[in-house]
Amino acid sequence: MRANDWTLAVDTYNIGKLFHGNWDLAVLALLRDGPRRPRDLARMAAEWPFRDRWNGTKATLSPSRITEALRVLTEEGLVHRTALSEGWDRSVEYGLTEAGAELLPVLESMQAWLRRHADLFENADGSPRHRRAGKTRSAQRRRAST
Repeated sequence: MRANDWTLAVDTYNIGKLFHGNWDLAVLALLRDGPRRPRDLARMAAEWPFRDRWNGTKATLSPSRITEALRVLTEEGLVHRTALSEGWDRSVEYGLTEAGAELLPVLESMQAWLRRHADLFENADGSPRHRRAGKTRSAQRRRAST
């Protein structure tokens, strides 16, 4: 095994650890057009249907999940928080840092890959085909052997 192979594996592991939840990257993508207030992000998420690719159910990006993702992304240095006012209003907005903005082309590449290889995840009728679709491999093997 080459040294490059090992460092790629280690770095990939660490990239995965950078994002604590499923919604972190989605919130990062919602900030692509500029800074937003959390309530604006919640409105955007409510308007767009998030579908779980594995089982087709609607996935909900709730305000609490947005807040948690913003907190994580801020701690990781991918998003910055700006206080717009003080006092009773205490409005804040979040925007991408330089490092966060540099991730957008990576996300777009991943999206393009996912769309190019949609057949890996769907049956001919469009239903999900993956172990995460609610069926474990062992259950599929048992069903195939009967």
